[in-house]
Formats: sequence, structure tokens, C-alpha cells
Amino acid sequence: MVTEDPENPDRRLLLHLKNNLAKPPQGLAYRLVQAQIDERQDIIASSVVWEGEPVSTTADQALGGGNNNEPTAKTDAIEFLTTALAKGAMGVADLELEARAAGLLKEDQPISQCKAFRSARKALAIKPYQPKGQKAGGWIWSLPGHQMPSKVSDAS
Repeated sequence: MVTEDPENPDRRLLLHLKNNLAKPPQGLAYRLVQAQIDERQDIIASSVVWEGEPVSTTADQALGGGNNNEPTAKTDAIEFLTTALAKGAMGVADLELEARAAGLLKEDQPISQCKAFRSARKALAIKPYQPKGQKAGGWIWSLPGHQMPSKVSDAS
């Protein structure tokens, strides 16, 4: 990506944005310089002047997301699930109600359709299950190593 240097508006940064095949390369910096190329006809042209040293700024940092300490939606979902499931397994319907009340899930959005909760579920190694003989009871989520109750009320 090319972006204005947040610390110097005359400088542009050419930064690595996404790459899953190799180590991310360092960015490059350049300036656009205008110079008169023909004194007799007042012709002015722009040229690129590259800086000699690579920059260590990342695309996230240049866009303002690199070093902020604000929690992400995934972090919020992990914290919510860790707290909600600390006492034991819960039905998905109950989790969805609590997540909506906490402002983490949109109205009528299933928890399984929310990227932050899918990522949090994976990060916490939560494996949804349905208790044997209770297919109509819905799905249950629990943290690994927590006792799975034989029956959970109001689960779906």
C-alpha cells in the first residue's frame, strides 16, 4: 500500500499490506519532487526520490492500528466467553442473549455467524456439542476441561 507518512505529510510510504508466503518485507519511503527541467520553456516535471534506508513502520501503524491498546472484537468475545463459561457449560441461546445484552452481538445474529465469536471459540478451543438424547435442546458450549452437565436448560 502507499500512504502518507503520518509523521511527515511530504513523505510517502510504500508498505507491505498482506503476504502469507514469506516474511513481510520492510517498507520504503519516497518523496515527490518537482523541478524545472527546461529553463527556456518553464517546464516543470515531477520525479520520485527514494530514501536510501528501509522503514520499519508497518501498514497497521501507518493506518493508526498498529500500537493502539484498544481491545478488538475478538478480544472482547474471548473475555466474554471466558467469563460466561467460567462456571460451566451454557446453551447457545443463553450465550446469545447475554452477548446481545453486552452489546457484542447484533439483534437476530446467531453467535455462529459472528466472526469475532468464531475466532474466540477457536482461540479458546471450545467444541460445541449436543447432549445425547437432547437434539431438540440445541448446542452447548463449554471451556475445555470444564464439567459438561448431563442436562442444560434453555439451550439452543
